[in-house]
Amino acid sequence: PDGAFDALTNLRTLNLDVNQLTALPDGLFAGLSGLEILHLSNNQLTALPQGVFDDLANLRNLKLGGNQLTALPDGVFDDLTRLQGLGLGRNQLTALPQGVFDDLANLRTLKLGGNQLTALPDGAFDGLTNLRKLYMANNHLVGLTVNDSLLANPSREVKVLLGSQNEGD
Repeated sequence: PDGAFDALTNLRTLNLDVNQLTALPDGLFAGLSGLEILHLSNNQLTALPQGVFDDLANLRNLKLGGNQLTALPDGVFDDLTRLQGLGLGRNQLTALPQGVFDDLANLRTLKLGGNQLTALPDGAFDGLTNLRKLYMANNHLVGLTVNDSLLANPSREVKVLLGSQNEGD
């Protein structure tokens, strides 16, 4: 329900993995401004409401793997500027919105493996200046070109996993 965690202002970690969640109500995370780790993996989420993470400015790790997400709303991660790890693997994503990762300069690990991605938007990873691990295995990417500054810059040490060694969450 709306504001279910209001009284837990000092909560740092919230693990809601494997709970058969099908939706996240508006305002569910209101009042959790100190939250640093949020696990929502292995549920049955099909969509994320616009602004669902708006109150989580201190979040450092977000796991959404193993759900049934087919799309991401524009700006869904815009307020998560401190995020270092984002797991979106093993969903049903077919595309990524233009600029969905633009505000995630502190992100170090991004897991997108095990989706149904067929292409990536131009500059999909341009804002990810601290990214070190990118998991992309088990998608439907065809003719992927390295025109993205993240991948094309030889001075960056980024481990890109395209094969079966992918970690999904």
